[in-house]
Amino acid sequence: GPLRTALACGGLGPDRDMVARQLASLERVTQDDGQSEFLPWRVESLERLPSRSPSILLRLGCLAGSRLSAHPDAGDVWHVEAMANLTGGQGGIVQEVARSYTPTSSSKAYQDGRLELTVKVKLQGQLTPYLDSLRTGAVLQISAPVRTLECSGYTGVLVVAGGSAATVALQVCESVLRRHPKRGLVRLLLCNHCAPDIMLLSRFEDLLQRYSGFRITHCISEGPLPKGKEKGLARWRVGRLNLNMVSEVEAHLKAVVSGPPGLCAA
Repeated sequence: GPLRTALACGGLGPDRDMVARQLASLERVTQDDGQSEFLPWRVESLERLPSRSPSILLRLGCLAGSRLSAHPDAGDVWHVEAMANLTGGQGGIVQEVARSYTPTSSSKAYQDGRLELTVKVKLQGQLTPYLDSLRTGAVLQISAPVRTLECSGYTGVLVVAGGSAATVALQVCESVLRRHPKRGLVRLLLCNHCAPDIMLLSRFEDLLQRYSGFRITHCISEGPLPKGKEKGLARWRVGRLNLNMVSEVEAHLKAVVSGPPGLCAA
């Protein structure tokens, strides 16, 4: 409409930011039943995690919990979109920026109105620096859950993941092991530049303690390896992922690969 056109042209003077926020809010509402694809979630806490690369743990609570029941169950391996209105570029134009994130909390927690996002902050990114700036009480728009992968029929799986795709790997590993705690076979090859970059290390170590069918190999392309880990249940390798590492895994297992383009292409 004319207001959106005026915004794009840099008009409306000092009222432009207020009008932009109101327009964005109105435009998120669908026309059929008045429900929004995105719901408001309140930041309950933001924890900065120890890592060479800046990472955060966002804990969120839904401000429209009564509407969560309308969102379908997306299964064990799922993601959401986080959206914010960001000002940037010439003329300070407000843009809707949305990015997909894989939660580190369960789908049941989502239905109960609780959500945890573990995010690696990209300093040159559009949305993650904004997420890193949020304070308790801030409101973030979160989408309905979206299925990433249907793996309910898996009794075994090889997961190859790199960097922040550890969140996807965790969901896949937990799904198979939880459904098949005694006979499930899960092999994880987790690739990182250096040991301090590993996300969710304690969660994977917990799976090692709980499930005999779970094995993890850390591939560290830029050493050194952490001290004191040699006698642990996890295996550690210096160097990038290679064919020899993959060939050590049971050949009959289904494979899931998630990570940066270079890893997926390899």
